Amino acid sequence: MKWSLINGALPNSQGMALLDELVRTQIRFLEKQITVHSTEEDIKMREKSIKQLQQEYSEIRKQHMQSSQPMNLEIIAHLNE
Repeated sequence: MKWSLINGALPNSQGMALLDELVRTQIRFLEKQITVHSTEEDIKMREKSIKQLQQEYSEIRKQHMQSSQPMNLEIIAHLNE
């Protein structure tokens, strides 16, 4: 099943605000997955995912903060049935 969560153009500032919220939510989700019962391998994997997400988002911010063009966003969830 394909679920289109976002599909359209937003002013750059609104697009960045939306992406910022999505990134923060994903980081919080990954952090909550780290518990006292997590293995060291699980912790390292989640920490690596968080760092990668932060780095990629930083690059996106650099590119789009200088632009006045609308941001085209398409966010789709592919759910297995």
